[in-house]
Amino acid sequence: MPGIEINKIMGMIPARWALALMCCLGSMNIYMVRINLNVAVVAMVKSNTTAQDVQAECLANDTDTNPSNSSQPLKLSENITKVQEGEFEWDEAMQGVLIGSFYYGYLVTQ
Repeated sequence: MPGIEINKIMGMIPARWALALMCCLGSMNIYMVRINLNVAVVAMVKSNTTAQDVQAECLANDTDTNPSNSSQPLKLSENITKVQEGEFEWDEAMQGVLIGSFYYGYLVTQ
């Protein structure tokens, strides 16, 4: 009966269960990389939004909804925390190419 022992890993777990577990863990890993890549790109790119842009947008929205408040400038809070920016200056097209290249590689290898 040595053939029966060969189908088990270290005599405890059947080989088909070990293979199923490895396939499950591999699928979970690929899914996590696929999701986290999109989040990581956002953190890696320098933001091109400034406080003046935000203030101008808020003023534009304020005058659109209530024209009587157009003479009062909007004051930004002094408690705004500094957000650490990414190190790459990629535009939206370059970000799309990077994320797309991962998905094309994913498609080819599947």
